[in-house]
Amino acid sequence: MADLVQVPGRVNHEGAANLQEMLNDVRETIAPLWPLRDFVAVNPFVGMSKHTFLDARAELRRVRNAEMMMPAGHYLRLFESGQIDAEDVEQAVDQCKEAYPEQYQSICSEEVFSWLENDSSSGPFWDDEFRLKTMAETIDCARSSDWSSTIVDSISRFCAAHYDQGQSIWPSPWKGLSLYSAWHEAAQLDRRVEKLGLNGFRETVSQLPSDPLAAIEHLLKKLGVPSEQRYEFCLSQLYSVSGWAAYAKYRDEQNAASPGDDLIGLLAIRLAFDAALKKLTGFVIKWQTRDASSELSAPHWDQSRQLSRDVLYRYLLMVASEIHYREQLCSAIEKNQSTDAEVCGRKTAQMVFCIDVRSERMRRHLEAITDDIETFGFAGFFGMPIEHIPLGEANGTAQCPVLIRPGFAAREGLGPDETGSQVQLVSSRRKTRLFKKMWKSFQTSCSSCFSFVESFGLAYAYHLLLDSVGLSRERGGRYDGVPRHLRSKLAPELSDLGGESLSVQTRIELAHNMLKGLGLTSNFAKLVVLCGHECKTTNNPFNAAFDCGACGGHSGEPNARVAASLLNDQEVREGLRYEGIEIPSDVWFVAAVHNTTTDEISICDEHLIPEQLATECENLNEWIAESRTGTCGERGPLLGATDEYELAKKSNDWSEVRPEWGLAGNAAFVVAPRSRTAGLNLDGRVFMHSYDFRRDPEAQVLESIMTAPMIVTNWINLQYYASSVDNQAFGSGNKVLHNVVGKLGVLEGNGGDLRTGLTMQSVHTGADYQHEPLRLLVVIEASRQAISGVIEKHENVCNLVTNGWLNLVSIDDDRFYRYAVDGTWIELGQPVAAPVYLEEETAHRFGDSASPRALWILCSEPCMDPVAEALCQNGMAYPLRWPGNCPRDAEVAEKTLEYAVEELGVVEIVVCGHSLCNEVPGGADIVSGTHQGERLSLVERAHRGQRLTQLAKNNVIEQVAAIQSQFSSALAEEKPSVKVHGLFYLTESRLFLSLDQGEFVPLRKSSHTKEAGCACSE
Repeated sequence: MADLVQVPGRVNHEGAANLQEMLNDVRETIAPLWPLRDFVAVNPFVGMSKHTFLDARAELRRVRNAEMMMPAGHYLRLFESGQIDAEDVEQAVDQCKEAYPEQYQSICSEEVFSWLENDSSSGPFWDDEFRLKTMAETIDCARSSDWSSTIVDSISRFCAAHYDQGQSIWPSPWKGLSLYSAWHEAAQLDRRVEKLGLNGFRETVSQLPSDPLAAIEHLLKKLGVPSEQRYEFCLSQLYSVSGWAAYAKYRDEQNAASPGDDLIGLLAIRLAFDAALKKLTGFVIKWQTRDASSELSAPHWDQSRQLSRDVLYRYLLMVASEIHYREQLCSAIEKNQSTDAEVCGRKTAQMVFCIDVRSERMRRHLEAITDDIETFGFAGFFGMPIEHIPLGEANGTAQCPVLIRPGFAAREGLGPDETGSQVQLVSSRRKTRLFKKMWKSFQTSCSSCFSFVESFGLAYAYHLLLDSVGLSRERGGRYDGVPRHLRSKLAPELSDLGGESLSVQTRIELAHNMLKGLGLTSNFAKLVVLCGHECKTTNNPFNAAFDCGACGGHSGEPNARVAASLLNDQEVREGLRYEGIEIPSDVWFVAAVHNTTTDEISICDEHLIPEQLATECENLNEWIAESRTGTCGERGPLLGATDEYELAKKSNDWSEVRPEWGLAGNAAFVVAPRSRTAGLNLDGRVFMHSYDFRRDPEAQVLESIMTAPMIVTNWINLQYYASSVDNQAFGSGNKVLHNVVGKLGVLEGNGGDLRTGLTMQSVHTGADYQHEPLRLLVVIEASRQAISGVIEKHENVCNLVTNGWLNLVSIDDDRFYRYAVDGTWIELGQPVAAPVYLEEETAHRFGDSASPRALWILCSEPCMDPVAEALCQNGMAYPLRWPGNCPRDAEVAEKTLEYAVEELGVVEIVVCGHSLCNEVPGGADIVSGTHQGERLSLVERAHRGQRLTQLAKNNVIEQVAAIQSQFSSALAEEKPSVKVHGLFYLTESRLFLSLDQGEFVPLRKSSHTKEAGCACSE
């Protein structure tokens, strides 16, 4: 008797009745995967950005066993280590209610604390039952079989052979056909699947149409999938071979002639296995359908609701961790008092680095060494969308972000003066590479590999020993057949894609757009260094993942050299002068490369630098060497290295699984002048793009940044995020177990699906996560109106910011505003900069006379010492310290206040309480039940803190009322101008709240006059 399995229903997918529309939606949902040679970080949720974050998770969980958030234990550890506090959770509750009002309406912070402490370890109750599975997975669950692995291995074996890029000695005879056509031919001959138990498979394949679209229609009918569930069922099919689906999506995007062929073909292949399995086993699926108004049965509803609570709590805690980081970064930026570089005179050197987070440490150390150097951040392809074609090759690599295509070619050559030598060089290189290829074939051929080892194995002992101790030689073939004396002359020569020279006007436009986008249009230093970056590792299939993402996963050297050559061209400079950019004749643009593995910076084409700049060049090299020492000293402990030598050794160690951390830890993207972040230690976590809104009145540069670098940094961030939260689904697993397949990707072990994303070693130390999974925080110094204009103009940008795929903050008129999901801007609580803890307006108000005009009544607890010191140092007020703001002797207090008003001329009295005040009357009763050393639960700590804070707020209200009463009765006639204010200081976040009509509100949002700088309670 056939098994009968019931599959839960789902609300109809729009357009699912039309097969082509449905497949288009499926295609859009799958994220692409670039091959190893061009590997770049990809947002695995890019096809789901039109949904909100939580909706996308729900949709994904419906069709795939994948998670988009960290487990509760992660956030419990953050809370216990102080990386999340109660105030962060309170703010997160409010923020989540803005984004998801229905889901979070009844949730409060105490409920979250209670769950985190007591119930979080049990995990979600609703496990994998409600996921729409493939036929193979359903049968495996029912019969404890392993058809899923068998099918995935079979598909993986075929795809590896079909897509092979030169690793296999025997190529597939159907390689010239499309994926589906090749499989359709091969599967009718291959008996392997039937030998594994899937009898009748070849017959099933022979009955399929030759067109993949028709085959899908045929197979869906065979499986009995109702039209309203086809979309999700097809997604579940592709996610069962998610790696090959992602690579097929990449192939489709690269092949504009027949978009969608390979991915749709792969879907047909996967469905064919399920159809054959159904025919073999007689398994029957009872499809349930329901419309949007129907309800689940009671048990299903209870399970769904419990899972939702787990998801909502974890999402809220993730938001809290993001708020904690946001407050830290914005507070640091606001407190930073760096001076604009423009007012500091001409620099000896200006260095333009990639926006990559690994540049942050190097830039900071360079600037700390000397004031004669200025650094900028810019996309690492330097505005040069080129295809770099090495000497003697017909095709090259795309040296630009994967979001765009190369518009120009940079062919490597020796220059016009060495034409004869170049012809000989090309011939020599081709012979060298042909010999290497033949030798490699001899080493690996099944007919000669054993005799090779027996004959030549001993000769390789020396090299084997060097590799084992980390002294490997550089093997890249870059200089194959090139004599040493000619290597320095090899340089990329810019042309159009057809090989024709570019017009002067085109070159001028390229240079102009680069300088304008960089914001460097005047005040040029004598040396302007364009510093691309690359990594150098050994035995690392994912080397491209550490190279420049803006250069398509390749070294930034060609782009830097092309840009420098362009900007040194006198014709280009003359054209730039007519565009309003005048580059002095003593300025020279230099290309350089930052090796992020060893932190070495190498100057390119140093022989071309004019002799009159020899001193500047020598100084620059000294500064670079010194900054390397400082940067390595900072990075070394993170990798278990003590000095530069040990870091360099890691790059040559073929057993090293963590030669560098890459972009692990990335958390923010700051788009602002360098003066905003200069001197700040951002721990190598921040992408930094130079931008000055004052030079961009029409917001054209802003638009280009938000539609290109911001998208790229978001892709990188979400790739690291996804590889951390669920490495099994979105990452590539254990690097130690990797086997390269077809030179295009890796398998984990000797079979299974093609792996996507980053290795576990790229985000985890082995003991804990090196990467903290936070959604990217984008901080842009520009008007809210300009930023909103870009968001409204570009749908993809709008989806990212309104659906919760990144967090956006604007610095507008020195205030910080958060972009809300409804398109409004909400001012952040103003972190007050030390040592001035008061608003600027308050400082002017109280500091405009020789002696202070204000009296501040502060608590005597040590946490208020900095406030008192700031008041004294700035001559802004007389600080009066009372425990809990309350005098122990009422009569003495009354006389003190009268003296301040009558004799000192005080016209403002400020009662300033603070959070978690133990000295406030009644506070001792709250803490008396806690014994010294006793560990409080999260709920108890949060509850006690809330009670203390509320008590302190009530005390401020009472003190303000009492002082007002004192002066209204005793001094009304003599001192009618005395005003009494209530403030409340949040010690954790260093924010001031103002007493306004009986409630405490953020200081700047008081309904009272701005003149006093704080709200009055009159």
